[in-house]
Amino acid sequence: MSGRSLSTAEQTRPSPLRWWQEAVALLAGDQLFEWLRSQIHPSATTALRNARWVVRAERRTWTFHELRVQRWLLPHHLLVEATDFYYGTVHFVVPPLVLVLLWRAFPARYARWRNTLIIATALGLVCFALYPLAPPRLLPSSFGFTDTMRVIGGLGPLDSSHFKDTNAFAAMPSLHLTWSTWCACAAASVAQRRWVKLAVFAYPAITLFVVMATANHFFLDAVGGWVVLGLGWVIAGRLD
Repeated sequence: MSGRSLSTAEQTRPSPLRWWQEAVALLAGDQLFEWLRSQIHPSATTALRNARWVVRAERRTWTFHELRVQRWLLPHHLLVEATDFYYGTVHFVVPPLVLVLLWRAFPARYARWRNTLIIATALGLVCFALYPLAPPRLLPSSFGFTDTMRVIGGLGPLDSSHFKDTNAFAAMPSLHLTWSTWCACAAASVAQRRWVKLAVFAYPAITLFVVMATANHFFLDAVGGWVVLGLGWVIAGRLD
């Protein structure tokens, strides 16, 4: 994740043909990921048992603050809708934009960051299969969480009648945090100004707030997301 100065070669733009080949390959990979994710059919009993374990672990480590965050959000109806909209859209928009930025402006950096994203996502898929986890919103009502997407909905088309989750128990790790932190690290690695290097990390910080406030993830899910990202970076480096 070096911030060294960029050489002229690193800023050479690739040919349009290769760009389309790369785009098609990434889109096919994304569809494969979604299909594989939908083929995982975990036991609800196991997923709920694992969620109770996560709650106990967070209480013992003083990190169980998801309910407090959500209770602050719930009285603000429009903000709830905005966070639901953010959860359902930004996650799928920003990473492709960062990939395009790297491809067009910093091609020498592109392969390492692309491979990091692919490997981290694949590791996440393995975790979904091995460790199904119910998100806070699917816990029994005694835990106090609200499924904001179902109860309130999102802005525009992203309300409860349109939102579809192919695997509700794919919560560990949080790929929202994996991908948003990947975006921030990739952008920071090529940014020239110090304030930009710092400002881009507002994206994963906001994402962390959103996934907790909407009861879609525990804080430990975010930690899991950072772990697979780190592993992805290390493995991608071995492939260089």
